[in-house]
Amino acid sequence: MGQLHRVLASFCYAGVIWLNHRAVFARVRYCDRSLHLANLFLLLTSALIPFPTAILSAAIQRGSEFDARVAVALYAAVAGAMCLSWLVVFHVLSMRPYLFVME
Repeated sequence: MGQLHRVLASFCYAGVIWLNHRAVFARVRYCDRSLHLANLFLLLTSALIPFPTAILSAAIQRGSEFDARVAVALYAAVAGAMCLSWLVVFHVLSMRPYLFVME
């Protein structure tokens, strides 16, 4: 059952990221190199999510309190990197308004 929880947690997290990504990029007319690089950074942080999720799940199930604290810190670091990647995407878009579709 523990494996199922890890998979579902990662899937839900990735699903929310995908929905947000789709909502943002639905308004983008075209991508330049900077936006592609920012998007790749976002993809990297998205791909990292299952790793700390699995570590956290294992630490909670059979680790010590110290293991759980380290796992939470790792999870928070990846989540922070994810936030940073979104900030980079929005910064690139704010510096290049011509990339957006005007409504």
